Amino acid sequence: MICRSKKLHLSRIEAGLVLAVVFSAWWVFANSSATDGSVATRLFVGQNGNGQLEVFEVGPDGDLCHRWRKSSNGAWSGWSTLGGSLLPGLAILTNADGQMEVFALDRTSHALECIHQLTTNSLTWSAWTNLGGAFASPPVAGRNPDGRLEVFAVDAATHEVRHRWQISPHGPWSDWSDLGGSLKPGLVISRNRDGRLELFGLAAEDSPQIGLTGWNIVPGSLQ
Repeated sequence: MICRSKKLHLSRIEAGLVLAVVFSAWWVFANSSATDGSVATRLFVGQNGNGQLEVFEVGPDGDLCHRWRKSSNGAWSGWSTLGGSLLPGLAILTNADGQMEVFALDRTSHALECIHQLTTNSLTWSAWTNLGGAFASPPVAGRNPDGRLEVFAVDAATHEVRHRWQISPHGPWSDWSDLGGSLKPGLVISRNRDGRLELFGLAAEDSPQIGLTGWNIVPGSLQ
């Protein structure tokens, strides 16, 4: 695995200023957390409360592996495991207290699993929490304007979107609730400029859909 970081500098051209983006040399990590020649799964990046980045992937045995950038000297740690038995695909968010939370699906039951840092910027993580359900796609998660996290996934049996949310910031979780629809695996979520969460997915007939207040059809199709 390799990565690059970028640096910004200002260059003066005649009467104006031009902002230029300059990337550092590549950092070579090792291929992945796999040590047996297995093909690496997709990588995911989270950010600690102090701004330091942390890289995650699901290892070949289904455990959650991570390495982090050290605040002391900027060097990267080696790979470490947080356990679990997971399917590929993660959702990573920073909660209202500045702690990272990771969501993934159990590789056997397809139930939603969650793990979080015990304190802000901590190298110590909680045990895995089973949030239930049985899903056909990796979860996605967003943070509401008041700091409450909300997680979404496509139900394995009905293909409807289901969601759970924190009742209070960093607090207990609601029960699962249905948002309807009949979607393919693979959701995308973002916050609009009003701070509200918007969820996108592809319907079974290949029509993009949008919305949390009721599914709206976005005209057109994807080839």
